[in-house]
Amino acid sequence: MRPRSDLANQARIAAQSPIGEYRMTLKKLAVALAVATLGVAAPAYSAPDNTTPAALVGVNARDLGFDFYINTTTNPMSCSQPTTFRIPNSMSNREAMAATLLSAFTTQRQVSVYVYNCDSDGASLVASVRMY
Repeated sequence: MRPRSDLANQARIAAQSPIGEYRMTLKKLAVALAVATLGVAAPAYSAPDNTTPAALVGVNARDLGFDFYINTTTNPMSCSQPTTFRIPNSMSNREAMAATLLSAFTTQRQVSVYVYNCDSDGASLVASVRMY
């Protein structure tokens, strides 16, 4: 078995040859393309998910459902009204979610909500609420 320094020298010499430089260039190009592909594909994806925890800034009970507003959070569905969230009247657990939101609003605690779709007016439709 050769000493390590001898193997390191051979690797260095091989890398300096035209074929070695070509291989290194191909490896660097492949890595750059992989990183670029991931960077381009990731932001275009919107799917149902939880928002980041944040404090409520307002609540509003209306005919379409229970609306509430969160300014400093992420909106996973990228709805056109990113700070407006709605519990539609059709949700079976709407009273429990509204009670949780009102409790969080009055005690100034943060909430995270699960957004599953955008309503026709651009509000984010909510399926669950979690108070922190």
